[in-house]
Amino acid sequence: MYDEEIITELIHEAADMIMQSSRPSAFTGAGMSQESDIPTYRQGSDSIWDIYDIDEVATAFALHINPQKVWDFTELQRQQVQIAHPNAGHNALAEIEERYVSGLPVITQNVDDLHERAGSRHVIHLHGEVMRNRCSKYCQGMPSLIHNDKLIRDTDGLVPRCPHCGEFVRPDVILFGEYLHAYPMDAANSIIQQTDLMVIIGASGLVAPASKIPLRAQDNQAKLIEINPQISRITPNVDVYIPLTSADAIPRILNRLSQIQS
Repeated sequence: MYDEEIITELIHEAADMIMQSSRPSAFTGAGMSQESDIPTYRQGSDSIWDIYDIDEVATAFALHINPQKVWDFTELQRQQVQIAHPNAGHNALAEIEERYVSGLPVITQNVDDLHERAGSRHVIHLHGEVMRNRCSKYCQGMPSLIHNDKLIRDTDGLVPRCPHCGEFVRPDVILFGEYLHAYPMDAANSIIQQTDLMVIIGASGLVAPASKIPLRAQDNQAKLIEINPQISRITPNVDVYIPLTSADAIPRILNRLSQIQS
């Protein structure tokens, strides 16, 4: 257990590291969105897979054999994202960028848009964005995004089709069994090469290859701060571990940064 005095020391240490860093970055996982009541997409407590069969609604094979089930599941995800709100952690991270770290890059495993709605301006979505659509055959090249008002919808409510080629439209997310797209990985790799401090927030360290990003940054001499109420696979490797939720920790770090600057 950590008493309040130790927690305060860790908050102060994290704030000092951010102020001393020349190229800080953030890496966020499902735990951060979970604080905004979006279920996690990993096995275990509070997982959406307690309700849905992952093999039927979230794999490349499922998309191939029953795109309707995948689309219906996507619509459920979108409803959850639409009613969710950025939590105090999202808002404080965006304010840190606004006030102290201009251009702070946020690499996220999350497919929602809560970082953007909070005000973060440089977000890299490793696993895609659930609110976006794209052609399943990339008929317009990568990523062949299709706006909602351009979708061809049947009256029976089946999966919409691409207005350009007539193929099924799909969510712009990485399903289980698919490779990550080159663009976000290229952008993440660029950050790995440049950052000297990575703040890891709400990540379990279970979902590869994204989970390797903090350790690769560390291999490139970056310091690591982890914010997570639960021990993760990353925890043994970090320089500072803060055992709080993002909504608890990041506003406190922001407050400490304000004190340092005053």
